[in-house]
Amino acid sequence: MTSVARQALQSPAKLHDAAGKLAAQVWIWLGRPWVEQMMIREVVKRLPILGESQVRPVARAVQLAAIRLCHQTDHDLTHCPAFADLVEHEGERRPKQLLDAGVKGWDALGRLR
Repeated sequence: MTSVARQALQSPAKLHDAAGKLAAQVWIWLGRPWVEQMMIREVVKRLPILGESQVRPVARAVQLAAIRLCHQTDHDLTHCPAFADLVEHEGERRPKQLLDAGVKGWDALGRLR
């Protein structure tokens, strides 16, 4: 469950990067200057991708569910893979922000960045 959430949180960045690289490749094929290739790559990387806004709250909800399951099984969250992954990749303040947002609901999870 932890790896699924982590991959979902990383996939938008990877998808944006891939779209930027593809756009730059088209500019290469067109024989455009290097500066234009880099500019188009950066512009395309920043464009919104359809459905992307739903990925983050779903992944955060999966993380919360995994942490909750760990807490029910073993009250010591230091043994919880989902909690450890969250702290490792997001820092020490992130778990508190995630738990606070989760209590507020789905929309609050979607606004977490």
